Amino acid sequence: MLEARLRQNHWILNVFGFFLLLCNAGVASSPPIVGHIIPHSHCDGGWLDTFETYYLSQVGTILTRVVTSLKDHPERKFIWAEISFWMRWYEIQSEETKAVVHGLVKSGQIEFVGGGWVQNDEANPDYASMISQISEGHEYLKTLFGVRARYAWQIDPVRTTLFNKTFGLFMYL
Repeated sequence: MLEARLRQNHWILNVFGFFLLLCNAGVASSPPIVGHIIPHSHCDGGWLDTFETYYLSQVGTILTRVVTSLKDHPERKFIWAEISFWMRWYEIQSEETKAVVHGLVKSGQIEFVGGGWVQNDEANPDYASMISQISEGHEYLKTLFGVRARYAWQIDPVRTTLFNKTFGLFMYL
């Protein structure tokens, strides 16, 4: 659900129950406010549960529903970051679903961001670990779809220094 209301030079957006307030100074010469809502899902590969438990209880359903929704609504887009979960889901899909997914990736409805096997956090405390897992994810995407992540994406940084390392690595990819 997306609802927007203008009140006293402020836009109030209700996005699935989360309220966002976009303010404009109210000056006629002020540029319009542009807000971006990015549908995504963040799935930790082993935070409170095992990778497989997360996949079976949440991730498989998320990806299946996203693909169905995107197929039915070509104006929609979705981003995905955790390539390890993507691979687990994709490899058990029918040839028909795989063809649909390839079309969604080609059209830009599905875009991969970050592109690492997982998102960097305390499990990848140094550059070598980060480069290895990002390279693995990028190689998988290139082999499967002929694409690579064009944007860094770190929705769950544990430490600021690791957050900065992730974005710094994108200068070299």
